[in-house]
Amino acid sequence: NISLQMVGDVIGKNNELASLRQQASIDALTELHNRHAFREALNREISRSNRYHHPLCLVLADIDFFKRVNDTFGHSAGDAVLKTVSKTLKTDLRESDFIARYGGEEFAIILPETDLEDAFQVVERCRERIKALEVPYERQLIRVTMSFGLAALTQLPVVSIEAFVKLADEALYVSKNQGRNRCSIAVPN
Repeated sequence: NISLQMVGDVIGKNNELASLRQQASIDALTELHNRHAFREALNREISRSNRYHHPLCLVLADIDFFKRVNDTFGHSAGDAVLKTVSKTLKTDLRESDFIARYGGEEFAIILPETDLEDAFQVVERCRERIKALEVPYERQLIRVTMSFGLAALTQLPVVSIEAFVKLADEALYVSKNQGRNRCSIAVPN
């Protein structure tokens, strides 16, 4: 009887630990993975891609003019937009893809087993869906667009998380500079 109670206690503690682990890797507002979980997942996917010589793409995405949403409608409206955008992006991705809230209004998406051409199609589908969104907030509809930067692991001369993120970030910067609401593919140096 004492051993059954001990087993029950151990199971309870394991469940508590699993719950804490999940809370530590999930962004509370969007319910997406957080930046820390993203870095761990990207590290795993880079290793897997290198080991099996499978394609891997990385996307960094940013809500265009998000500060304007907060300034015009308030931070609660900004939160509503973040939640809706998160849910929409997640819906458009496969179960094997990994999406995280990377920063304030920035998202990171890992697309395993995906070459640049297919990744571009995925991103374009996401971009169109976000552009068509109307986020209801206090009897108003808020519309937003997103800019995307896309990079493939094969574009890197030396593989590292930092180099991969930097490449996708540079492509995102190009999208922002060319008028937003677009996807740019990284051009390696």
